[in-house]
Amino acid sequence: MMISIVTATKNRKLLLGENMESVRRSVLAPRRDVSFEHVIYDDGSTDGTELLFEEGYAKSSCKYIKGDKSRGVSYAKNQAVAHSSGEYVFVLDDDDVILQRTIYNFAECLESGASWYLADFLRADNDLKYMMGEDYYSWKFSTTSEMLESIYKGEHFLQGNVMFSRKIFDKVGGFDEKMGMAEDLDLYVRFLREGEMPDAVCFISHIHRMHTFNLSAQTSKEDHVKIAQELRKKYKN
Repeated sequence: MMISIVTATKNRKLLLGENMESVRRSVLAPRRDVSFEHVIYDDGSTDGTELLFEEGYAKSSCKYIKGDKSRGVSYAKNQAVAHSSGEYVFVLDDDDVILQRTIYNFAECLESGASWYLADFLRADNDLKYMMGEDYYSWKFSTTSEMLESIYKGEHFLQGNVMFSRKIFDKVGGFDEKMGMAEDLDLYVRFLREGEMPDAVCFISHIHRMHTFNLSAQTSKEDHVKIAQELRKKYKN
């Protein structure tokens, strides 16, 4: 079984190096039936990102595709998924790092038969120093309606802590390329609207880096509530 880690990037050369290294260090032992790949789609970087792939381990351990121009994060993520081959997909942002046992832990959960899985994550500053009191823990809900209502109220936040099947991703049409932010939350809302409940699993999937140019760091709680309300309007019918 193949699990694809996909990353969309643009002008994050320095952070992307750590992102790739974290994926390379993934440990799957003792599972011999699971493999992984790292697919990176470059949405028109101008900072020399492509130089990371000219030599060394990155050239052999990652699949790198560079777009001819920037078309936005949703397009880039769709392209990264399109160039991947795994039965399951984990979207890792270019400024975040994955834990060594993340892929193994997700693989261990697949017996539940869910179409998507929701883990926990930690937050760190620009230097990957742990930010106390900023952990995210997934919630367990009884129904898709209950979970949707919590999301629409801005109470429940899903980001890079999700692994999903290619089948459900294709079924809902992938990321909405008209969206410039909250495209991940929008995708997961559509999973729920298809009646697909996630399996909330109790392990840390990744470290989410909060830095100056991070959209999460610039989004206040009030902003998040507004985004959630817009999603409610979008899918009111």
